[in-house]
Amino acid sequence: MHEGPMPMTNFRSLLAHAIRVFVLPLLLLFVGAIHSARADEVWDFAQITCVPELGYFSIRRFSILDLPHMGPYLTEGLEPGPVVVKALKRKYGIFDSESLQANPFECSIPEVQAVQGWGDGHPGYNVRVVGHLDKNSQESDYHMIADNAEVFLHGKSLGFVVLNLTEGIESIEVWYDATLEVRTCRVKPGTDLGNAYDLTCRYEPFKNGAR
Repeated sequence: MHEGPMPMTNFRSLLAHAIRVFVLPLLLLFVGAIHSARADEVWDFAQITCVPELGYFSIRRFSILDLPHMGPYLTEGLEPGPVVVKALKRKYGIFDSESLQANPFECSIPEVQAVQGWGDGHPGYNVRVVGHLDKNSQESDYHMIADNAEVFLHGKSLGFVVLNLTEGIESIEVWYDATLEVRTCRVKPGTDLGNAYDLTCRYEPFKNGAR
């Protein structure tokens, strides 16, 4: 029986076997974890509609998963190029909080004159959407970083469409019926086990006082 040092060829063979059995599975798990983390990237946007001809304004939040890196939107990595941002705003009315912070959105709905035999007129209204984004926040909790679009009607805040939370205001609509109406839809945790979140909407006439 040979009890001397293990031959180098046997040692290399055992090392290669250990790599196949232990190291490679760990590497695959690591790569899979990175891929899963990337698959969880969520990008929130606000889509704004202003239609003076219809006397209608709306803003809604929507989320997109896994925007392609270096794709048509992310032309400069994680930051969109200014040309792409302008194109999204012009073609689709899509904004993020940073662009709304730099250039708030204005929607002016003109007055409608009464037409005999058709209906009463009504005054116009003005909506302003202002973005809030705190890129320099030191908060460890992402949900504490300001990232939202605040909606003002005649200078009064209707609330925040939050762009980094699942809960909160989902959409705001403004139009004239018999009076100036506001419809606000909110997402909140669901009460049923099968529902993670519930959407509730509320119609109410706009009042310049406390709301």
